Amino acid sequence: METTVKLQVNIDTLFDVMERSLLQEANSALKKKITAQEIGKGLTYTKKSQNRNVKVKVTGWKKPELYEAEFLSDQDSIQVAYLLKPVSDQETEVTYREVYRKKGKEKATFATRLVEKKAVKQAQRMLKAVEKAIMENQ
Repeated sequence: METTVKLQVNIDTLFDVMERSLLQEANSALKKKITAQEIGKGLTYTKKSQNRNVKVKVTGWKKPELYEAEFLSDQDSIQVAYLLKPVSDQETEVTYREVYRKKGKEKATFATRLVEKKAVKQAQRMLKAVEKAIMENQ
């Protein structure tokens, strides 16, 4: 499932926020300090989420245009992508894409579509909250 949102923020500023968030999560999970230069395709770490271990693997990273990752647990897998495109100096179009699969299921089911729809709405809210925070700090 996919959604596109226009945000009234600079593409570099938005991607910096995403990068800092990923660094914070990876550093916490890895219990060591990695730098922004070490983020890239193949970066992998395991985090706790809802009392289960989730393996996070960055599958795409092109600053300031793309962040893709796969989240794997013993129950499911989630592939997410953020594609950023500048509209102007202070406006960015963000396309968020998510594919959810239950372990052992190749095709999407009604339940997986509901999970994806909920995640897309949550991503829209999160992106708007990031936009608001950036605008308040300018």
